[in-house]
Formats: sequence, C-alpha cells, structure tokens
Amino acid sequence: MHWRYRCPVCLRVLKAMCNSRIEFHELPRLQPRVFVKAFFIHANQVAIKSPEPQEFTAATAYRIAIQTLERLEKLHDIGYLNRDVKSQNFAVGLGNESAIIYMLDFGLTRRYRNADGVMLKRRARGPCVGTYPFSPLASATMRDQAPKDDLEGWFYMIMEIIVGCLPWHNAKLMLDHGLTREWKQYARDAFKKEMLDTLPEEFTPMFNKIINTRFEERPRYNFLQRMVAASANRQAINLKVPYDWQIVPPLVALVKKSAQFADTTSSMVTGRTGGMKREESETPQSVAVA
Repeated sequence: MHWRYRCPVCLRVLKAMCNSRIEFHELPRLQPRVFVKAFFIHANQVAIKSPEPQEFTAATAYRIAIQTLERLEKLHDIGYLNRDVKSQNFAVGLGNESAIIYMLDFGLTRRYRNADGVMLKRRARGPCVGTYPFSPLASATMRDQAPKDDLEGWFYMIMEIIVGCLPWHNAKLMLDHGLTREWKQYARDAFKKEMLDTLPEEFTPMFNKIINTRFEERPRYNFLQRMVAASANRQAINLKVPYDWQIVPPLVALVKKSAQFADTTSSMVTGRTGGMKREESETPQSVAVA
C-alpha cells in the first residue's frame, strides 16, 4: 500500500494511543519537526560481531521478547491489530533511550473493536497481509485475524531471534509462499515437537496457548510473560544486564553512528521551512507504548 494511503490509518492509531495516555513519538512523515532517534533491530545485524551470523545473547533476546509483547498488548488494548509483526518493525532508541524498544509502521493495522470495546463481527474471509515468514497461518489461509494472530507472528519473530532462523525461512533460502503456508500448518501437527525442541522448554506451552486461543478470546499476555521470565530464571539468565547494543563494541559503534546520522537528519528537518523530500516523508513512524 502506498504511504499516502497508509497515513490516515497510522494517524488513527497514534491518536488512539495519545487518547489512552500512552507515550508516543512520530517521525517526519506525520510531523515534520519531530524526529525520533532510532535504529532498526534485526537478528541479522548481530552478524557484525563475527564473520558468521549469530543471534543476540540470551538476555537480550528474552528482553526483546518481553518488551515487544508489551507493545502488542497495548496496541490490542486500544482496539487495533498490527498484522505485520516482525523484527524490522521494532527499533531501539538512541542515547538515554537505548533500553526502550519502539514499535514502527502501522500501515497494515486494522481496528478489531469498536469505540465501545465491542469486537467487530468476524469476516468470512480476510486478506493475506504481513510478511510471509512471520505472518500467522490465518493470513496465509485468507482468514480474518484477531489479537492471537499477532502473537503467532510475535512467536515466530522471537524464534528467529533465539534460534537464528525459522524452519521455513533463512537467508540462504528463496522464500516460497505456498511452502511457508504448508510449514505453518505442519508446525501444528506432526512437526510441532521437532520445531519446538529447538527452543527452551517453556516455549512449548507458549505456542500451544497462542494457537489454541479462540478468535474472540483475549490472549493470555500475562501467561506468556511469566513463561518467558520462568525460562530465563531456569537458565539463570540475568534480565537486568545491559542490552547487546549497549555493551558489544561493534553494536555500540553502530548505535553511535546511527545517533550521529539522526542528529544530522533532525537538524535538517528542523531547519526546513518548506515541504519535505519524498524520501523523508516515507520514513516509517515509530511509537513507544510504555
């Protein structure tokens, strides 16, 4: 969808967050004189730590899981679905905000509850939206989505961060949409144990809870948070240590470079009196939900 048509949707989401007293920040596309310093997080970025791609450390991966789940819960609480959960749609702040994870890009969001909090009627069919490796089975099979489907995408995102790839997708494989759909169905049946055995044991009840949640049911966010915390505790993972990008030299350098770029761009935007260039207007907005 072209950004010009996505903006009204993004604005509605941001307005709803503002009304719910959730802290939010907008990038130039929505407000020319406000710029949030952020750099994108993605599992592959950690490849700069060594010649071979590596995942984040366990502490950072688990803390990403906790914060991103909190962001999705807040988005759902104001009546919207994300429908494009993936690591590229989250970013971390720079400077004093480097421990905050932001949610980006609300172009595929859809309201699932009306202003009175009543869930909208389930549609007979839904669009195939999102990013195939992480989109839920409901999207791949053209079914209407609910909050539980965002959490399925969240599970795949965290699985990629922890394991380094997904059974149906890695950097060396050409993406096959039909095969991806079949894999996700297979992951619910004969392949489920093999897939979940690649993850800590607490992730098995998490996955089962997500896929068995009814369409109209509120997901058990607290249960998922407890399972993540329990997994970290069992493995003696300290969740109070700094994030990798706060202490690992190559990532610290990347953050510093991103901050310098953000400062330069912010100065350019603030000093501009006229319109913005197309590239800046297409910058995805970011939002932090505390």
